[in-house]
Amino acid sequence: MELNRLRLFVSVCDELSFSRAAEREFVSQSSISHHVAALERELGAKLLDRSTRTVRITDVGARVLPIARQMLALEQAMHTAAAEPREKIRMAGNMSFGAQALAAVSLLRREYPDTEVDFVIRPFAERVSAVARGVCDIALIRGSTSMPGIQLEPLWSGDLAIAVARRHPLAARSTVDIGELADYPLLLPPRGEQVLIHKVVDEAFAATGRTAMMGPPVPQQKSSLLEIVADPRAWTVLYASTAPPSAEIVLLHEADARLTVTASAVLPDDREASAPVRALLSALREVGPRGEYA
Repeated sequence: MELNRLRLFVSVCDELSFSRAAEREFVSQSSISHHVAALERELGAKLLDRSTRTVRITDVGARVLPIARQMLALEQAMHTAAAEPREKIRMAGNMSFGAQALAAVSLLRREYPDTEVDFVIRPFAERVSAVARGVCDIALIRGSTSMPGIQLEPLWSGDLAIAVARRHPLAARSTVDIGELADYPLLLPPRGEQVLIHKVVDEAFAATGRTAMMGPPVPQQKSSLLEIVADPRAWTVLYASTAPPSAEIVLLHEADARLTVTASAVLPDDREASAPVRALLSALREVGPRGEYA
């Protein structure tokens, strides 16, 4: 029995139309009619009642249809079993790692074209826990953490960008000492939502002997960048790779590199990383903090 005949029969049953089934299978309507008729002769029973307007599945056809589906599913299962296994890497991060993840996967595919990479968005604690539990192979984080079952591998260090509105008094500068911003309100999400950024900013101001003037916390549903445009004396800090191009926003660098953050890969500590995983780590290092090829 030809499986192609079963496939065409199933398509006609799904569409209840020879013409629509022909379009779905990219064959002519006469070819489908020929194969279904041949299947009926082979089984010695009428499977479909045809008219110029409608197609109806006969009682015999209704009994044959689920068996045909099973046979086609078994064919697909056989092809899957015979195929070479494809390595799959599960990587977790947040949206601030999006540019790096996409660029690194593009590099990886040059060396390992058959390796699949799933990039899933998870909160900090969940992505670290996922590696410890074996649910993910790699988690991307900034800062440090410790938990049984994991190890950290540094990827890159990068500076947070200082963002101000085009009308800000310091917008004409390319670099600023963070102490110069003490007299302007700093707009950030609540400390509980951006623990690392708050910590880095606090330490940077402490090194200058000054204190940040905190503005009202930016709610999750709002954007810090939009808020500083609305208040041109305000400023914020962010990961440079996440800043969208805008004529209204200027990015400044901190003169003494006091806003440096290290990005790391969280890996399981109970097994050696595979060759594709090592290649992905190398690609992440190559694209660096901005998510661009070196």
